Amino acid sequence: MLPAGPRTIAVGCAGGKHRACGLVEILAHRVRERGRAVNVEHRHAHLPRVLK
Repeated sequence: MLPAGPRTIAVGCAGGKHRACGLVEILAHRVRERGRAVNVEHRHAHLPRVLK
């Protein structure tokens, strides 16, 4: 069993399409459904998307 306390999960995406932002929102929703407190911080969502 893990010790009690806050945990950090980081998700990154190098493709420039902000898929990590979407994945984090889904993950946060699922964790909240299980009764846990979740804080989400999107560090690079303000950057423009890169489309080829």
